[in-house]
Amino acid sequence: MALEIRETGTVVVGRSAAGLAVFPNPATDQQLRFALERVPAAEATRYTYRLLTPYGRAVRQGQGTQAPVSLAGLPAGAYLLELTGPQGQRLTRRVQINP
Repeated sequence: MALEIRETGTVVVGRSAAGLAVFPNPATDQQLRFALERVPAAEATRYTYRLLTPYGRAVRQGQGTQAPVSLAGLPAGAYLLELTGPQGQRLTRRVQINP
């Protein structure tokens, strides 16, 4: 069963909506970066991220609201970057890796 890839919603931090920026997208080099805006530094390490294949398999994962993600060894194609907050809220972005 394939995972349907969509961009979804926003994460609300306090009274502000936090935006998730992913760059470069499409990615053509060996690294992808992301940044979640308006998150207090004390909460940043409580967020986790996963880079998922279209089939839902995590190929990269880690902690934080901004980090470089190595793309070394990953085939070209569509992926989903999923960021999960401390209360279980999720924010996702479609990521394209080009050769």
